[in-house]
Amino acid sequence: MPSKTDRPGWANKVVGYDVIAPDQLLANPANYRRHPARQREALRGSLNELGVIAPVLVNRLTGHLLDGHARVEEYLTAGVEAVPVAYVEVPPEKEALALLSLDPIAAQAESDREALDALLREVSTSEEGLRALFAELAEDVGVTAPASSAEDEGNVRYLECPECGHRWAP
Repeated sequence: MPSKTDRPGWANKVVGYDVIAPDQLLANPANYRRHPARQREALRGSLNELGVIAPVLVNRLTGHLLDGHARVEEYLTAGVEAVPVAYVEVPPEKEALALLSLDPIAAQAESDREALDALLREVSTSEEGLRALFAELAEDVGVTAPASSAEDEGNVRYLECPECGHRWAP
C-alpha cells in the first residue's frame, strides 16, 4: 500500500544544492516578472538586515533560473561573490508551468490580521524599503499610522491598529 507521501506527480524534484558565483546564473528568457523600484528597495533592505536566507532556484536541465531573478540582480549589483542555489529537475516542457505558478501561488495567501499585527509590533528596522513594505502590509489589513505620530515620537513613524490601539515602528 502506498504511503501518504507517495502521491502521483509529487516526486521530489530537488536534486542538489551549491554555492556559486551569481554571474554564473542564467536568467530565464520566459520570466514574466518585473521588479519595481519599491520591491527592489524592500529586497535590498531585507538583504541588509538579514543577509542571504534563501537559495535561488535553478532548473538543472535547462540552466535557467525558476525563482530569484531580482535577488541575482541585486547580488550582481552589490558584487556578491557566491550565493546559495537549490537545483531542481523540471522537464523543459514544464518550465513555463513552474514560472507561472511559484510566485502566484504564494501571493494567494491571505493575511491573518492579528498575527500580522503581532509581527509588526515585534519588528523594527531602519531600512526604508522594509519600512515601506511593512506600512503597505499594515494598510492592506486596515492598520494606519496616526498623522501626528512622527512629530510626537522624535520623527519615528509609528503605525497604529485602529481596532486595538497597538503601536509599532516599522
